[in-house]
Order: sequence, then structure tokens, then C-alpha cells
Amino acid sequence: LLNKEQIKSIAKYKYAEEWNSEEKRMAKAEEFYRLNNSVVGIYCLCKIASSAAMWKQYGGQLEGFCVGTNFQECFQYLHDNVIGGMNVVYLPEDTPRLKYISPWENNQQEQIKLYVELLRRKYIKWQHEVEYRLVKVMFEELQTPVSNVDNRRKLAIPKPCIKEVIFGERMLAQHKDEVMAVCASQGLNVEFKIARFEDQDIVIEPY
Repeated sequence: LLNKEQIKSIAKYKYAEEWNSEEKRMAKAEEFYRLNNSVVGIYCLCKIASSAAMWKQYGGQLEGFCVGTNFQECFQYLHDNVIGGMNVVYLPEDTPRLKYISPWENNQQEQIKLYVELLRRKYIKWQHEVEYRLVKVMFEELQTPVSNVDNRRKLAIPKPCIKEVIFGERMLAQHKDEVMAVCASQGLNVEFKIARFEDQDIVIEPY
């Protein structure tokens, strides 16, 4: 592994060589997104359903809902579709920012592997998300590009993986009914729960 000073040294060299103008930076950004958006699909989850920070930031202050999953029962599906998982690692804010990276390997597969490794990392200000990511990488797309790549990048979660729906206590009754109707129409065997604030904590109970 490279230490912080080695990363800074390499980044400084690469910047002087390839990044020292706005045109070069824009070209590298386009190259970065074009390559990785064509072959990588990401599905982001939170490992703690009772996270007060997540309910505040993403759950509309308990006006929204949360879908609970259990991937242990779908291991074969993940294996067959070459979908891997990773815990996100949270780094100090002074960690050098590697953005729109121009990889040090010319081989495209090595570039993508480096990109996937970078997906494991976020700054520590996001640690309240306690994030877990499913990642699908389609290396075959490099040889035989297809027009429907966006659909192929999507990670469809099998129905048996969906185990619960947690309503925020401030969610409108009409919206709860709509969610339950969708679950019934899809044949989902889910448990419905309710999340509410108790002091500064989130308590989850049967609905």
C-alpha cells in the first residue's frame, strides 16, 4: 500500500503531466465517467435501520419509509450475477482527494479495478451512513458494448431479499396504504413496521 506522501508525490507528478489546464481536466473527467459508468453498477444500503441521522437526512424526518433486505437468502443470485459487496471505509478529511483519477495503468480492466477500490472510501463526515455497497462490474462490456448498458448496470433485488418495510411515524396514511398495495401486488412477503423518535433515538416497532 502507498503511504500518504507517496500518494501526494504521484498525484503531483500526474497533475503536472496531464491536469495542468482546464481542458485537460475536463477531458479526464469525461474519460473517467465514460469508462466506469459503462461497466459498473452500484447499489447503496445502510446497515442500521434505526439510524436517527439517516431518518433525518434521507427519511424526510420520518415522513418517508425504509426497505429492509436480507441478502443471505439470495447469496446464489448475487454469485450468479457476479455481484460483490463491500463495507465503506471512512477516511479523515485531510486524506488526499483522488477525483477523476487518471489511473496509473493503461489496461482498462486495471483502471476499473482501481475505481472499484476507490468506491470503498468516503470522507469521515459521511460515517453516519454506515454504508454497505453491492457492486456489479461488467468487464465484458469493454469488448462488446451494447446500447442498453444502463439497464444491465442495474442491480435488480430478488423479491425474497426484501424482508420488511419500515414506515416513518409522520408518513401519511394514504402513502402507507399505497406502499402496502404495491407490496401485495408484487407478492412480497414483508413485515411492516413503524419507526418513531424516542428522545434522540429511533425506536422500531411492529406496525
